[in-house]
Amino acid sequence: MKKYLFILILFLNSYLNCFAQKNNNDISILVGHEISLMHQLNKNDINNIMNSYNFGFVSKQEIKSGITFKIGLIFSNRKTNNYLNSVSYISNWLNGPETTKINLKTSLDLSYLEIPLNLIKQFKNKFSIGGGICLSYLLYANLNQEALGEYAISKYPLADKDFTASIKYVFGIKNYNTTAPFLKSNIAPVVSLGYKISNKLNAQYTLSYDLFANPVMEFKFNNYNLIKNNFSLIFKINKK
Repeated sequence: MKKYLFILILFLNSYLNCFAQKNNNDISILVGHEISLMHQLNKNDINNIMNSYNFGFVSKQEIKSGITFKIGLIFSNRKTNNYLNSVSYISNWLNGPETTKINLKTSLDLSYLEIPLNLIKQFKNKFSIGGGICLSYLLYANLNQEALGEYAISKYPLADKDFTASIKYVFGIKNYNTTAPFLKSNIAPVVSLGYKISNKLNAQYTLSYDLFANPVMEFKFNNYNLIKNNFSLIFKINKK
């Protein structure tokens, strides 16, 4: 996968350089802030938030009057220190297995390389709308987690403290630096709304939804899809 990503980056770099040589194309710097709702699959709720800051380059090529194709290369760092979620834990006892709901507080620090591909319709009133997809690839991941509360099995009251200690040991994670539990690549449909502030500056809002959930399997915390709300400023850097 890394080999294909490297080839894609080289292609994108050549593509952007080619755009820069044409009079009908823009090269811009993008900086933005993203607020993502974490859609928990086993609870079907969106009560947790992940924040992200992103920056990179985008290029727009005019296809015909008022219609442009936009491609970019964006670095995004997403973080949450308070992902409250829960999983079911099966423990083995003398009279058979018991299932316990474990409440978790998970902290995530994830860095991605993103490639947006969008068609944009520009209107004469300075507004624009667009749609397309965003491809993402995970570069870095750091995970911390703790099990919240106390745990007990009613059939075995004398084991409460030991059972709680074992739960906190099993689900406690400290400074775990690996991308292994997470999906390396993802794809998200995107819709956007833009406003032309000046010839050199545009504001943009995009809404997207990751199609595939993280983590890849139930890796000691509940998996989720991201509903991403991104607010960006785009500064044109070529002379057009």
